[in-house]
Amino acid sequence: NVYRLLPLPLDDDGGVSHTLTLIFAKLPCSAQPRDIDREERHGRVSQVTEYRFLIGVNPGVMVGDQIRWTDDLGVLRLISVVGLENLAGRGTAFYIYGEEVD
Repeated sequence: NVYRLLPLPLDDDGGVSHTLTLIFAKLPCSAQPRDIDREERHGRVSQVTEYRFLIGVNPGVMVGDQIRWTDDLGVLRLISVVGLENLAGRGTAFYIYGEEVD
């Protein structure tokens, strides 16, 4: 599933909150874990796993969206989208690039 953080008006004074909103359910894809690195983020050492998802349709995914994917072992993965590539420029195959930070 793919989620996007969308603004949610709180009141007439312009106050805004944000909520994760489902934009695409059960995206058919091939999930391909890539490199695993350890790096310092936000003052602590984190493990960063890079992912690449091969898809046959463009669901309108944008950088900053979140993919919630359950792997073959039943582990829920929360992956932030960091890029999208239209393979061969034909609109028939795409890579979504993402990162999971533990």
